[in-house]
Amino acid sequence: MSSFLDLETLNAIAMLRWSQTGDSAMAEKLIAAKLFGKLWENLTSDPELETLRLQVIIRIAKFIKENPKASKEKLAEEIGKHIAEFAEKVEAL
Repeated sequence: MSSFLDLETLNAIAMLRWSQTGDSAMAEKLIAAKLFGKLWENLTSDPELETLRLQVIIRIAKFIKENPKASKEKLAEEIGKHIAEFAEKVEAL
């Protein structure tokens, strides 16, 4: 299913604006967004990274299930701990 404002349509709008006004800001932002999207896709398609991500989600879900009355502060602390562990493991890859 295609949306009216997909990346190709936005690209055409940016190029039209650039050709009419000489203002390349919109085109530059679109290119940066495309590059970021491709980088993100490459990073998240790593099976080892995906495994680490799922492990973090499972640990957080398990904590929430086992501690349904935990305070917001305790939840934030626990989630922060798991995210920090995830970040350390990702950097080690």
